[in-house]
Amino acid sequence: MQGLNSLGISVDAIITIPLVRAVQTAEIVQDGLLSSGRLMTSGDLAPTGDPSRLIDHLSVESSAASSVMIVGHEPYLSGLISVLVTGDREPVVRLNKGALCKLQVPDPRYGRCGWIGWFLTPKQMVKLG
Repeated sequence: MQGLNSLGISVDAIITIPLVRAVQTAEIVQDGLLSSGRLMTSGDLAPTGDPSRLIDHLSVESSAASSVMIVGHEPYLSGLISVLVTGDREPVVRLNKGALCKLQVPDPRYGRCGWIGWFLTPKQMVKLG
């Protein structure tokens, strides 16, 4: 968390897949960030979940929260990033366990509506502190 805090990263809300390990990870992040927001779960983050419903949820959340962190699993997250960046579910990035990707999505909707702000591997985060 020190690395994230050294970059000044804070979130207004965290949405996680409702699985024990993912919720535990989200709680660790929530406790460790300088200013973290509320924690929510969404079944739409599951591999069988509906990305369009998740994006609708994000659209509602973005009106109340300027930054939302999503904690989930692969390959769902890479597909979600791809939908928001390119409009296609074919992954443009591959998230390794523990990776962090910041998306800029001013108007969340299903399809191309944002861009990648930055991407950090777990090794890079360790080097940050």
